[in-house]
Amino acid sequence: MATTEHSTRGVDPALKNLRFLGLKQVLDLLSVGRSTLYAQIKDPQMPFPRPIHIGRRSVWIEGEVLKFMEAAVDRSRTSEDN
Repeated sequence: MATTEHSTRGVDPALKNLRFLGLKQVLDLLSVGRSTLYAQIKDPQMPFPRPIHIGRRSVWIEGEVLKFMEAAVDRSRTSEDN
């Protein structure tokens, strides 16, 4: 079976490792349900990154999700220290 390789020549280096996550992957990473995720997107204090749409599918940028998770950990640990 042949594999298809896509050329990354001329692509912004920051985009070469760009990865999209589907809803199930995001829910699994955060260990939350769908309604909690969408409520978090609307949270004015610490909003979760909004999805982008590819056709009819909503996907999240993995790096943005991971940054949100890191910020949540930092915020929780900072509030524990006070």
